[in-house]
Amino acid sequence: MAEGMALDVPALDDDLYRDRTRTFAEFLDDQSGATDYRSAIRRMIAADERRLIVNVDDLRAYNREYATGLLDEPNDYLPPFEHALQALVEQLHDPLKDDIQGKLFHIGVRGSFGDNHVSTRMLRSTHLGKLMSLEGIVTRCSLVRPKIVKSVHYCDATSRFHMREYRDATMYGSGPPTSSTYPTTDESGNRLTTEYGLCTFRDHQMISIQEMPERAPPGQLPRSVDVVMDDDLVDKVKPGDRIQLVGMYKSLGNRVGQSTTSTFRTLMVGNYVFVLSNKAGGGISQMPLSDLDIRNINKISRRRGVFDLLAESLAPSIFGHEYLKKAVLLMLLGGQEKNLPNGTHIRGDINILMVGDPSTAKSQMLRFVLNMAPLAIATTGRGSSGVGLTAAVTTDRETGERRLEAGAMVLADRGVVCIDEFDKMSDVDRVAIHEVMEQQTVTIAKAGIHTTLNARCSVIAAANPIYGQYDVHKEPGRNIALPDSLLSRFDLLFVITDDIDEVRDRRISEHVLRMHRYVQPGQPVGVPAKDSLDQVLDVGGASEAPQPAEAPEDESPFERYNPLLHVGVDSNRAEVLSMTFLKKYLQYAKSRVAPVLSPGAAAWISNVYANLRNDEQGGNVRRTAPLTARTLETLIRLATAYAKARLSATVEEQDAEAAEALLRYALFKEVMKPSRSKRQRTTRAGSQESDEDDDDMAWDEEHEDQDEADRQLGGQPSTARAPTSTYGTRAATRAAEQSADVTQAPAVPMSELQAFRARVAQALSSTFADDEFVELPALLQAVNAAGPPFEMEVARAALDAMSEANQIMLADEAAMAAESNYDYLFKVVLIGDSGTGKSNLLSRFTRNEFSLDSRSTIGVEFATRSINVDGKTIKAQIWDTAGQERYRAITSAYYRGAVGALLVYDIAKHSTYVNVSRWLKELRDHADSNIVVMLVGNKSDLKHLRAVPTEEAKAFAAENNLSFIETSALDASNVEQAFQNILTEIYHIVSNKALQSSDDVIKPSGGETISVQPSTDDGGQTKKGGCC
Repeated sequence: MAEGMALDVPALDDDLYRDRTRTFAEFLDDQSGATDYRSAIRRMIAADERRLIVNVDDLRAYNREYATGLLDEPNDYLPPFEHALQALVEQLHDPLKDDIQGKLFHIGVRGSFGDNHVSTRMLRSTHLGKLMSLEGIVTRCSLVRPKIVKSVHYCDATSRFHMREYRDATMYGSGPPTSSTYPTTDESGNRLTTEYGLCTFRDHQMISIQEMPERAPPGQLPRSVDVVMDDDLVDKVKPGDRIQLVGMYKSLGNRVGQSTTSTFRTLMVGNYVFVLSNKAGGGISQMPLSDLDIRNINKISRRRGVFDLLAESLAPSIFGHEYLKKAVLLMLLGGQEKNLPNGTHIRGDINILMVGDPSTAKSQMLRFVLNMAPLAIATTGRGSSGVGLTAAVTTDRETGERRLEAGAMVLADRGVVCIDEFDKMSDVDRVAIHEVMEQQTVTIAKAGIHTTLNARCSVIAAANPIYGQYDVHKEPGRNIALPDSLLSRFDLLFVITDDIDEVRDRRISEHVLRMHRYVQPGQPVGVPAKDSLDQVLDVGGASEAPQPAEAPEDESPFERYNPLLHVGVDSNRAEVLSMTFLKKYLQYAKSRVAPVLSPGAAAWISNVYANLRNDEQGGNVRRTAPLTARTLETLIRLATAYAKARLSATVEEQDAEAAEALLRYALFKEVMKPSRSKRQRTTRAGSQESDEDDDDMAWDEEHEDQDEADRQLGGQPSTARAPTSTYGTRAATRAAEQSADVTQAPAVPMSELQAFRARVAQALSSTFADDEFVELPALLQAVNAAGPPFEMEVARAALDAMSEANQIMLADEAAMAAESNYDYLFKVVLIGDSGTGKSNLLSRFTRNEFSLDSRSTIGVEFATRSINVDGKTIKAQIWDTAGQERYRAITSAYYRGAVGALLVYDIAKHSTYVNVSRWLKELRDHADSNIVVMLVGNKSDLKHLRAVPTEEAKAFAAENNLSFIETSALDASNVEQAFQNILTEIYHIVSNKALQSSDDVIKPSGGETISVQPSTDDGGQTKKGGCC
């Protein structure tokens, strides 16, 4: 008996069958078409797959008659097509590597189906026997069971083998179905024994797909159809997946046997399935991220006040609810799940409960979460039961066996469950979700089934008070009427009241009226908007899986500010992130950032928890939720989500502080007012004071004052300053801010500042005319000798003001005049591990010197040298610092204003090359994102000791958009060229591009990702001197 023989014996004329097989074989062997199917077959064999996906458009271009026949008569055309594939596989496979013995190979069809692409609602009798394309949601999957295809039996009496093949109506081919009677005796009545090792079985599964709800006609229920999935198609999809299905629409005969009814049961026999969105790998569907998306995400994350920007872009058409929007944003980001070695599971998902008066946008917020979250399932209190939320034991229609059917929370694993009218749910059903909300599992012990299912989801619920209207004169517990055992499982509980306030009511009414006046772009006024079904006609698209296509270069993460829609956005800033970009940002932050608690944040959270518990014992504060040990985990989850919003790998103290502010608002409706002394001042929400301290507005006011001081000094307002400092740098400089609060530099009167400036200029041009650097004590002595002496604090403050105005350069008790005998001044920094030769590179370029006894740099050093580029004098101010960790506190000042960087490693020490990635990350965290970076492999004279291959370094530089060169400060090779190249590149960018605001997202042009220009005066002319 031959194994792997073709089972679908054709009932067509042998010559016609052979002609079709030959034509299909020629099509697969043809290499002049759009697809090389010979290579595709080899890849299929190598991947141990058994289904070749053929584009019907390719077949249509090769032979239109056969393409039409394949769609309209798959029973007649698909068997010879698969026969041709089987023959070609046997020809192309490698007998030494590929085992194809006993395997059947199949053809899957995708592409444009034309009239054969319909919805489940449009399937008609005319479609029977045709290859159809459908789209829908998988609602049910049966167990995978074996279906016998060939049985082999042995007769002891006659010592003979008997074989029987089976066909049913769900198989392709024109042959009639065979009897399903299983032989137990031969024709003589002798007993037969089944040889199971010689039998052939095929995997079999039944699924149901339902019409997508958004495409169902108004007022009608979505319709479904059963699908047979055989062989390699089983377990390709799961309930909840949105798929495109290709299969043959067939009838299985009378629905009820032995009756006179003329209705027949119909189903689809699967041929190819393409998953539109799924939960592959236990996760959720991911949006493809382009390189531009990642650059924009990193750029936005470095902005000061990035969390407020994200929160304002969340449901901008909903008026107010600032703290609720922040909470929803944190819920979408989530905390960090912990699975300890001892089996303890600590959830990272955040649960939110909204309790409030009617018409306070609770349901609208749920709708927004449904549209924003990659995986979200909606339900209501009255429309769901306990088993509907968790899991139910049902009976399989085909086998009669008991099986589990997943509920809403199991289907929403790694997603969000939105429950509206939570208070309408019965107590019995509510108890069913207790385990899900804390342990995040569903344990079933019914009808002989005992198992545990994962339900790792966030829960956001909306409920009304027990009296319909929230009574502020009663305790929160008497308004909410939910047990503490359930309330403690919600991380945040917001009480939303519909307060009567004339000003606020007027603003809400204006907002609602503006919403009703909104007309979508391109839609004529007064004409009803047409429903858009967005039905994809090309099954499978251009590839088997969605690829991260390159985004257009002019794509912006912001959408145009519209006063009719974006009422929740600060009108002074008027920046709103687009919905698409916000989804990508949340996906990136949630999946690629795993922050860990810092000691400072842990101490802060511990103190806050203790204080909250002590406040509770005082008994004078009404709280909305119980304070238990779960509150401590809530603080950790909220602080971690805050860190994720900044794309930070560490949960800083400021994140814990922000988490405390949000928790206090949810518990007590307290609004924390940050102060310089860090003493917490709180005020009740709804008071006359402002609810929040807008970081960006405070930054703007602070720097408007500084710009005014710059103008009075005769300089220009600094265009390089922008709210781009990250929360991380704020945490690092908190100690400096606190010390500045205690001892603040005195304000310098303008008259004294002008006098001091004039004396400094005179001293630098006369006494120290020949010196490039001047020690500050000597400079101050010369200044005080020219007239009435200045106090030390006043002199220091005046020097700082001149430094901010780029009129003098300060570093380590030394000063350098901002000369005017050059056209541009570029600050370039040298970074890299200690001992890589940075100081010798600096001395070789600026003074043409090299020292074998060079010691490690202490603090910061810098030197200057002027070069000529295209007739312009370029002065390079090159800064060098130590590579040791103990000097890393100077990073902010060291990188400030730098437009170029040389990232140096030692080619003879591989450890210095390994640390290049860390240095590059620090550079991009602290420096401007437009900085020009060159990777420099120093000490090229030590080629006999080389530990870093040149090609490896070149590949790293190309991957990170860096230029690359190898130098030797000892023999001066390529040192001059390295500095010339980077300064020339900066100059060309300066001369060709306009400086973009640091708030703007960088848009690459021609492969570059930088944009720099020099300072300009009021007339737009290039200002000589100063640093750009």
